[in-house]
Amino acid sequence: MNIKDLFTKRHGQLILVVVIAAILPLFIKNDSIRHIGILMLLYVILALGLEVALGITGLFSLCHAAFYGMGAYVSALLSLRLGWSFWITMPLGAISAGILGLLIGLPALRTSGDYLAIATLGMGEIFRLALINGGKFTRGPSGLPGIARPHLFGISFLNKAT
Repeated sequence: MNIKDLFTKRHGQLILVVVIAAILPLFIKNDSIRHIGILMLLYVILALGLEVALGITGLFSLCHAAFYGMGAYVSALLSLRLGWSFWITMPLGAISAGILGLLIGLPALRTSGDYLAIATLGMGEIFRLALINGGKFTRGPSGLPGIARPHLFGISFLNKAT
């Protein structure tokens, strides 16, 4: 295998996008535009997760929002209730989302086609309703305010627009 095979055109494009995404926020001074850019990149990550399920495997899953919500809620609850750092809670949230995916995926994969889509839609709705009706634990539609902002090498990720 030569270096040309390792560094394909697709890898070059990916590296270019990552470099632009890392450098561009340094030059954008408008907080609103920076916020929109961050949201765009977040949605790109979510779309890539759906691309793995639908594009590569061909399985139509409708509960990606449940996995995203599971990771977010676990991270937020560990931060609020136990006072843990963002850098500890973020991987734990990802692991919990993976566990939920495994728990949902194993029974759902016994179905196929439209039935898989219906099963994953139902599981996603069950998760959403559990969060809305979670009482004091999830605070329902009010959400979880007061989550500590992450810090990296002394740099605070504080939204100065609010």
